[in-house]
Amino acid sequence: MLESIYIENFAIIDRLEVSFQDHMTVLTGETGAGKSIIIDAIGQLMGNRSQTTLIKSGCNEFFIEGVFTINANSEVLNKLNEYRIEYDDKLVVSKSFNRDNKTTIKINYRNVSKQALTSIMSELIDIHSQFETHSLFDCNNHINILDNYIGAPVNTLKQKYISIYHEYKEILQTYQKTISEELSDEQLEYYQGQLDEINSIDFASIDEDQLEQEKKQLLDYEKTAETINNYRQYMNGERGVLTLLNNAINELENLNEQPAYQHIYEKIYDLYYNLIDLDNEVISEFNSSDFDEYRLNEIQDILFKINRLKRKHGQSINAIIDAKNDLENKILAFTNRESYIDDLKKQLDEALDKASVLANKITDLRKQKAIEFTDNVMKQLKSLYLDKVCFEINFKTKDLQKNGQD
Repeated sequence: MLESIYIENFAIIDRLEVSFQDHMTVLTGETGAGKSIIIDAIGQLMGNRSQTTLIKSGCNEFFIEGVFTINANSEVLNKLNEYRIEYDDKLVVSKSFNRDNKTTIKINYRNVSKQALTSIMSELIDIHSQFETHSLFDCNNHINILDNYIGAPVNTLKQKYISIYHEYKEILQTYQKTISEELSDEQLEYYQGQLDEINSIDFASIDEDQLEQEKKQLLDYEKTAETINNYRQYMNGERGVLTLLNNAINELENLNEQPAYQHIYEKIYDLYYNLIDLDNEVISEFNSSDFDEYRLNEIQDILFKINRLKRKHGQSINAIIDAKNDLENKILAFTNRESYIDDLKKQLDEALDKASVLANKITDLRKQKAIEFTDNVMKQLKSLYLDKVCFEINFKTKDLQKNGQD
């Protein structure tokens, strides 16, 4: 329920606060008094588009705030939880809009997007405009009105039907295309070449991500080998660390008989051989790794072919496989045309039969519920003293479409 609304600098309104009570509220006044402006202000809280013409003349921005009671509205509570908005039994919704076209929307004093506002407020407010009932005279809406009345039973049937209907439409499209198209020898040769290119890769046994990872590891090996070669030069080259350190130790050995240097010599000597052990570990670790240049070239070739096929048929493996299936069907339709068309016709008839069975069930349910719906509408009309009005639902059958055959 809307408890109160505060409006500031909106259209012709300077400042206005309206508090609402339980039961029905009626806004009355002469033409131009501002009744519809209050409704427009509520519309702003629902996410309606803002424009500078709505700002009161001489002001920089408008501000609208509404306070709602939500404790019994489970749909709103679910939406608030979805958008992680804290709440109690009240909901404070505000919107400001300035002449720089900047909009600020808050729910319970937290900034939210227009999408969040629209989603939440659609569960709180319905605004019915003056000519909204004109949609009742649009025949395209009639089937939806009846289905909305029936609810879950017809929706369950329609979900099953739409799956089979899409299958039927896909087979129908393929069938019509096949019987209207004949391939030349040149087209057949072209399609066969395209198919051979796809079949050169065994997509069933290929994991593209795994190939990329293996390629990275092999390429990293080349970088590692280069680093190890540089390391060896620094450690074991003519002017390498170990060589120079060995020379230094040999010089220091000449002073080993002097007690002041003997202890230092032993420490450096131990350090030298520890470095040799660590150096051996580095080389051993590198030698234990494996590098297969042939495998690297093979992976790079496969990935190159996959990327080329993606550029031709779509940016995914699934798109390439779909292209393969399409090419196979085209070639089959040329090389074994009669049996291929016969098989398609058989599939088409089977899909049509399945869809028709469900369409008939939907029709039967609609006709059954239409009687109940008609009775309920007539009762409402009589309660409004419109007992001479006649309300009927008439059915006509058409070709299968997404809503069935009605």
